[in-house]
Amino acid sequence: METPNTDRIEYLLPRYCSGEATVEECRQVEGWIKQSDENYRIAKQIHSLYLATDTMQVLSKVDTEKALSSVCQKMSKDNARPKVTAVTWRCVKIPPFFFILDNI
Repeated sequence: METPNTDRIEYLLPRYCSGEATVEECRQVEGWIKQSDENYRIAKQIHSLYLATDTMQVLSKVDTEKALSSVCQKMSKDNARPKVTAVTWRCVKIPPFFFILDNI
């Protein structure tokens, strides 16, 4: 980041990566990124850091034990329901697919 607008880009990159930048700010960042491969590399690294940080924040908020318990309960309820099989679907009156296409 060796351009005169270094401070501005350093301010805008985090806003851009977090989705908080305005349309004009996005244009500025995207223009800066297109100026050089080095700028692209820097922006990509910062974006990767934001994705990792966001993932960690989400993971810290999720109660995995509760989520697993909920999934297990739903699965055990699903086992009590009758399963739809190919034989069940054959009993349903559905016009053949090729017939529908021929009439379009």
